[in-house]
Amino acid sequence: MLSGAVSRKINAMSSPTGFNAASTVQEMWQTRPPRIPRRQGGKAYIAGVCEGIAVRYQIDPVIIRLYLVVVTLLLSVGGGLLMYALAWMFLPRYGLNRAPGQTLFASSTSLIAEERRERPIGYCLLIFAIITAVTTEWDFASFLALVITGLAWWGLQRRLPYPPAGLIPGTKKHAPQQVNLGLFASANPTPGTTWEPLGTSAHDWNIRPPQPEHRRVAVWPWIVGAITAITIIVGAIISAIAFVGVGSIVFRSSPNGTPSQNWMVRSEGELLYDYDWEETSATVNLAELGPLTEDNHTRVVANDTDATVILPTSVPVLLHCEGEGHATCKDGRLNPNATGPVLDVTLVDGPGEGIATALHPDLAPAGNADAFKQPKDRNDVPEGYHGQIGLQTIDLRRVKDLEHDQDLIIGHGAGALTVLAPDTPYELTCGRNLGPSNCVSGTYNQDKPGKTLHISVGKGIGPLTVMNS
Repeated sequence: MLSGAVSRKINAMSSPTGFNAASTVQEMWQTRPPRIPRRQGGKAYIAGVCEGIAVRYQIDPVIIRLYLVVVTLLLSVGGGLLMYALAWMFLPRYGLNRAPGQTLFASSTSLIAEERRERPIGYCLLIFAIITAVTTEWDFASFLALVITGLAWWGLQRRLPYPPAGLIPGTKKHAPQQVNLGLFASANPTPGTTWEPLGTSAHDWNIRPPQPEHRRVAVWPWIVGAITAITIIVGAIISAIAFVGVGSIVFRSSPNGTPSQNWMVRSEGELLYDYDWEETSATVNLAELGPLTEDNHTRVVANDTDATVILPTSVPVLLHCEGEGHATCKDGRLNPNATGPVLDVTLVDGPGEGIATALHPDLAPAGNADAFKQPKDRNDVPEGYHGQIGLQTIDLRRVKDLEHDQDLIIGHGAGALTVLAPDTPYELTCGRNLGPSNCVSGTYNQDKPGKTLHISVGKGIGPLTVMNS
């Protein structure tokens, strides 16, 4: 037989106030707080989650609200929203035995009328929770928010393992603290006796009969439904942006779906009259094209695959655009300050699925002058570029021969981002991107002179294309 001390120790470990984790978790679920919304007398702002937690564990509801705000704003927006949605989903209203989430898995015959009214809310919360969980980027801060919340709940349970008397239906043990629950209206009140004006006294004949309680129309199902619908619409828009692009110069479903080739043209002797291909996407890079001895013409065609032409800035260019679907191509002269023979470029968007794209500082979409960023030299490289909505091109080709290692952070907002890699050793770090991307983290141009440029591309929505010279 075990000694008395050991037996007492085991009993203490198994008690709700001991250190038995499984028992504590079970008690946390069985005695979880009810929600006390405003229509039941609570001072709630949304669903009564914070109010119910405060009454259950006898703390100020302001503390709970401040905690949720801090977690949501400082640690994880998605984590904070998901925690509140789950609390709303699995905490029953004061007076009920089942929460909205539990009503989804119970038969209608086993539910009372008020619990059946919770079922539409349960479906909406389930959809909202799934969308939030899928769209949230679960980084360390997000998981930290969940862990801190779980530990805080566990600590409150250890502090007050039993609820106040009358707060949770069916509980046998109660906290010694007395709570005035008369301030709150139960969602399932105990039926009273029938009205009988002369039942106790003949002098009470003029007492008015009890008036039926005016039931307010439940608006929360409509509010939650509207929030869910808006979330679905926003999610659809984000998905469209991710795979099509906002103001993008590239519309492709998979940049790695077909092989690609790059043409680097530095002299007119390397210039071809016609760049037309069928099986591979290609880039014709004319940025380093030197002075011409005579007028030249070249033609770039996109049929079933994408074609991108990077136009020079030091040579007079006459650009012609044929076909439809051009996001940046505009007929006219470029580089008005350049002198010498003219390069005549015809960009053709053919009948296939490929997209013809022209890259040049003067071809940024109207109203978006910041769409094209190009450092003049190694001394002009900033610490970073902010992400934005729509087309964005970061041209780093003039950055070379760095004297010391340097960091560059490129923000990717919503839309197509094109990064033209520098002509120097660089290390590329690719953030999480919602949309097609050919960005591969690694080190490049190790055979080039100069120090290393550390490029970090932030997370974003839309196509991401990195072009190496």
